[in-house]
Amino acid sequence: MVATLCRPSDAAAFDAYAARHLDRRHALHRTEHAENDFPLLPVRTGVDVRVWFGAAEPPPWPIRRLRLEPVTS
Repeated sequence: MVATLCRPSDAAAFDAYAARHLDRRHALHRTEHAENDFPLLPVRTGVDVRVWFGAAEPPPWPIRRLRLEPVTS
């Protein structure tokens, strides 16, 4: 499984990219811009990140790709 992380230059541009290259087979996650009401959880503020799981055409922004492998318990 491949996880891709990026910080798009603007939300509208990312939405256009996602409409062309991502579909329901991709698990897309976006930054939640809510107040952190659990202070033990280290949360960054002022950062807008998109993460999806599954292969796709690379976006025009810098990305970080992680290849995930199964784990055994």
